[in-house]
Amino acid sequence: MSRRLQPYMTDGMIKSRGDYGDCIHNMGTVHFQVMASRKYHLMTWSDYTFIDAKSWERTVHRLEVKPGQWIRHDDSNDPLAWTSNPSCISRDSIRPIIRAAAVMGDRGVIKRFAWAHLKRLWLFMPNNRRNGSTLANHGEFYDSNVKLNKWHKFILKYRIPLFGTPKGVRNYNWKLPDPTGPPFWAMLFRGLGVPFYPLFWLADIMSVISAYGTVKKSTYYIDPNGSNKGHKGDIRNSHEHLQFCKMYYNTWFNTWAMKVYSRLDPQHACDLWWSEERNEAPLNETMRPLTHYMFGKSNGN
Repeated sequence: MSRRLQPYMTDGMIKSRGDYGDCIHNMGTVHFQVMASRKYHLMTWSDYTFIDAKSWERTVHRLEVKPGQWIRHDDSNDPLAWTSNPSCISRDSIRPIIRAAAVMGDRGVIKRFAWAHLKRLWLFMPNNRRNGSTLANHGEFYDSNVKLNKWHKFILKYRIPLFGTPKGVRNYNWKLPDPTGPPFWAMLFRGLGVPFYPLFWLADIMSVISAYGTVKKSTYYIDPNGSNKGHKGDIRNSHEHLQFCKMYYNTWFNTWAMKVYSRLDPQHACDLWWSEERNEAPLNETMRPLTHYMFGKSNGN
């Protein structure tokens, strides 16, 4: 298993389709999945020998640029790269780091983030810039087929905030950041070891609703031909969130959400998205032991 993942690592960091946009996400996922699997004796230390306390310390040292402030990757050769801009850290990119910090026993990471998040009243993430966009490439096209109308050109030329432009052109204008709410707050309290059950119940009820919604649109992830449709197959945040909640202050509502979510065949969905066949780092292999343990096996996976 280790040999399959190592080719996708460069300088200790896991790429995603040739770039580092999801590096922080990938590093959080692999540390959470591997260390949690070891905790339940589903893996041994001979599996993924390069994932341990030292690799976690290195990840934190490189990606936490200030207390509680994170970047996607430390592009030391290009300080203007969007991946090294704290204004591009989204809600989904930080959640795997919080989960990994909990299973690594590193509550200091969670505390520092919680204090930094308090400056935003625990309501928003800092990602007020769009992924891939920088001051240097603002207005550049990465899809030659995109056509802009006069309004879009006006937005880009005069740096009008909030308004979006079609995908295919870089837009560095200010945007609304990701909101955070009960599920995110509950994740922080769970990671800190604070048994705030009223919040957990509310958050896990929301997980039940979300699970039904995910299963209802599951054709985006799995179809009868076993192929992935579109670009909506990366379900690992939903997947890992339920696992994390089961590990830390599980509630009956989270168990309900997991039963609903298991209809989706979570491992198969991960195999369709995070696999070498899609030129992605095979994170699906790191997920397999814990997924089988918590969701059960199905479809022969």
